[in-house]
Amino acid sequence: MFDWRFTSRGHRGPWPQRFVGLAAVAAILVIFPFEVSDQYLYIGDSALLAAIGAIGLNVLTGNAGQMSIGNAAFLGIGAYTVILTESKLSFLPAILLGGIISGAVGLVIGVPSLRLRGLYLVFSTLALQYVAYFVFQQYDHHSNALSGHNIKEAKIVSVVITTDKQWYVFLVIAVVIVAIVTYSILAGRPGRAWEATRANEASAAIMGIDVRRTKLTAFVYSSFWVGLSGGITAYFLKNITSDYFTLSLAISYVAIILVGGVGSVGGAVAGSIVITFLPTVVTNAGTGIFGASSGTGFLSTNLSAIDSGVYGLLVLVFMFAEPRGLTGLVRRIERLMTHKGTQTPPERSQAGTAAVGVEDANRAGLTDVADARVIPGSRQ
Repeated sequence: MFDWRFTSRGHRGPWPQRFVGLAAVAAILVIFPFEVSDQYLYIGDSALLAAIGAIGLNVLTGNAGQMSIGNAAFLGIGAYTVILTESKLSFLPAILLGGIISGAVGLVIGVPSLRLRGLYLVFSTLALQYVAYFVFQQYDHHSNALSGHNIKEAKIVSVVITTDKQWYVFLVIAVVIVAIVTYSILAGRPGRAWEATRANEASAAIMGIDVRRTKLTAFVYSSFWVGLSGGITAYFLKNITSDYFTLSLAISYVAIILVGGVGSVGGAVAGSIVITFLPTVVTNAGTGIFGASSGTGFLSTNLSAIDSGVYGLLVLVFMFAEPRGLTGLVRRIERLMTHKGTQTPPERSQAGTAAVGVEDANRAGLTDVADARVIPGSRQ
C-alpha cells in the first residue's frame, strides 16, 4: 500500500504542510528550465540523473545497512550494456537491460558479501570497482575506442531527446517514477524487512525474516537503479569512456547520500542537487567576486582545489553537525518552529507544564516511532 512520506523513517507532518512543500517543489521544477541559463540547465539534468543512482544506493546503505563503494562499477555496467546493445535495441529496452544486468551482477556480488560486514564489505565492493574499471579499460583498448564510444541519440517512439529541456522533462519523470516505486517498497514488507535487518540481524531472524534473502534483494534492487542510471548516462553524454567510472565518482555518490540524508529518498534527491551544483556555484562565485577569470592571482590558478576543499568541508560539516543530512536539518527546523508556537505560559503549574510538554512533543512528531527509536551508527 502506497504511503506518502518524505523519508523512509516514517516521519509524517501535518498534511497542509506536506501539501505546501510538494506544491513548492512542483512549482520549482516547472519554473527551473525557463529561468536558468543553459549551463545551469545542463547541471540540473546531471543532478536529476545522479538522483536515480543515489536513490538506489541510499536504499542499500540507509535502509538495508549494507555498505558499498562499488556504485561506479554498476553505473559502468549499465553504460557498457548500452554500448553493446544500442545497435539492436532502442533507448528504453537498452537502459532497462542495463539495469537488469547490473542487478544480476549485484546478486552475484551479494552472495559472497553475506558473510562480510563493516570494512570487509566496503573492501569487497571496492574490489569490484577496480575489477570493473579494468574490464572497461580493456574493452576500450581492444575496440579501439580510447577516445570514447559514441552513442546514438535517445528516442522514445517518435520523439528524439536532444535538447537539455527535453532531457530535463524525461529525467524529472524518471526521478518521480523511481521515487514513487521506492517509497511504495519501503512502506511495504520489503522495506520493513530491510529496516529490521539493518537495526539488528539477530532480532530480524527471530521475527521470521530471511536475513540472507533480505540482504540479497537490497543488493539487487540498488544495483538495478544504479545500472539504469548508468545506461541513461551513456545516452545523455553521447560519448562514454572507462575514465568516467572512477573511484572518485563512487565516492561522490557516497557524499550525496551523506549530505542529503542516509535512509531518505528525498534526501538522495536533495544531496544530488547540492553536490552536483556545488563546484559550479563555487567557481562562478569566485570568478564573479574576486575576478578569477582574469587569469592572475591565487584564486584563478586554484579554483579546482578550492572546489574540492569546499566539497570536503561540506561533507565534514554534515557528518559532525547534522549526521542525518539535509532531511535531519529540515526536521530540526520544523521542530523548532513547532515549539515556538506551543510554548508553555509561565503561570502554569509544574505538573501542567509537564503535561503540555508531552502534548507539544506529540504534535511536533517527537514521539514518532522512527524518531524515538535508537538508530545505530552516526545517524542518531
